Amino acid sequence: MGDKDWMFAWLERLPAGEIYERLTPWVRSISFNLGEIRDRSLYLLSMWYEHYFRHLPQALLARLEQDAALTAGLAQRQQPRDLIEQLTNGMCLEPVAELGQVLLIPQYHCSPFTVLDFYHRMATCLYPVRQRQDIDPVADLLPLTQCLADERGVMLMTVHGQISVPLSQYLQQHFVDGVKLFGVLMSVNGLTVLLIQVWLIRWSERFSLFQRMVLGSVLLAGGAVGFAFAQGWVAFILAMFVFTLGEIVLVPAEYAQVDQITPPGMRGTYYGTGGSRAGQLFGAVVGRHPAGIVWR
Repeated sequence: MGDKDWMFAWLERLPAGEIYERLTPWVRSISFNLGEIRDRSLYLLSMWYEHYFRHLPQALLARLEQDAALTAGLAQRQQPRDLIEQLTNGMCLEPVAELGQVLLIPQYHCSPFTVLDFYHRMATCLYPVRQRQDIDPVADLLPLTQCLADERGVMLMTVHGQISVPLSQYLQQHFVDGVKLFGVLMSVNGLTVLLIQVWLIRWSERFSLFQRMVLGSVLLAGGAVGFAFAQGWVAFILAMFVFTLGEIVLVPAEYAQVDQITPPGMRGTYYGTGGSRAGQLFGAVVGRHPAGIVWR
């Protein structure tokens, strides 16, 4: 039985009472339906493995294990502070009373960035796995090249996705109580998603993926144009409502479209290309100008 099968079997047999005992030291409020939560978590983990982790090359997993073993050896010879700084490419964790333990875990998918989290005096540090010395840069670029050259078309979105940054600056510079208005708009965005998302997605499923993407893009553009010409709170709220409808329609269709055109074994490359930071790069350059230029 592999590690995955063992973990799933263990979780499936885990009684609700034992789950409660294991969670008590870590969680203040524990739900009573732990059995349902366990079954739901088991299903989600199984689907996650089936659609993602099952396709990871064994060489990558072996590389992570080798890196973890190397880090364990370094931990015996180096000071914790120096080791953390070395593994994270410069991140410094000072020894303080509130920090009792640091878990160092190699990861590949967020490389070269480090993912850091704190909980109950424990820091979980997912550091980028060390680069192999035998890497062939040309060979590593082949999957990305294949993705970009796909005849079915993968568009790199060069739209600045961080709408909250230029919008907040624009409101602050051009409107009285602009900061409050921005907070209201973010609340409208969240409430619209919460109340309408399920119904709107079910309604839009009657259309093809292409039609959904077109509709979502039109709504997003309409909301952005609304921000440019709005003069009062009501107009801004209506523009945000339209913009959020576009998000709800477009984003699921976009991911579904990428999933359909992806060749076997290259789903991660395609999603990574679709999530390119080109939009953030060019958007930040545009954002150097006064906020009004972005919207007007």
